[in-house]
Amino acid sequence: MRCRTHTFDPGRTPTSLRRFERHPDWRLPPLVAKYPRLSADRDTAEEHHLEWITPSHSLFEAVRRHTWQAAQEELGKGACFHSLAHDAPARIDLYRARVVDGLGHIVHERLFAVELAEGREPLLREPALLGNFTGAEAPEPLPAVGHLPEAASWLQDHALHPFSRKFARNGRPKSSMSPSTWSCR
Repeated sequence: MRCRTHTFDPGRTPTSLRRFERHPDWRLPPLVAKYPRLSADRDTAEEHHLEWITPSHSLFEAVRRHTWQAAQEELGKGACFHSLAHDAPARIDLYRARVVDGLGHIVHERLFAVELAEGREPLLREPALLGNFTGAEAPEPLPAVGHLPEAASWLQDHALHPFSRKFARNGRPKSSMSPSTWSCR
């Protein structure tokens, strides 16, 4: 094959990926021992008759789960950013909410950002505000805001319940709140 752009030869499927197909929530076909040359680009896959890897493909899902699991320790540490818009330390907690139908299919998903600072109420922010920050080294010791408790009840009252009511009012499925939290310190 002359054009190898956007193509991959993954080799044998490692056992570290194969173990995910034994999980009770695995709903995809089993992984194969060795995948042929593949591509994540649809046009390339069709043009060269390659396996097309997408988010609904077993190999994609196994790699995604493996990466998620391997990153948990680092994600749990959070990250430190510098912001010109803040004059005191603050923390941004990110939460994900999903609206699911009766079959468990995700109809809508939204990310919420809650800003915490000492001595004031939490603020609901747009998650895009992370694009305004610059990475920085974490100070030692962390500012007190880094140790504040999550604003879970505030989030329920000011973001998740209104989000849920919006969909219930429109006759859509009720939301399934699964707040996955990553604290950005």
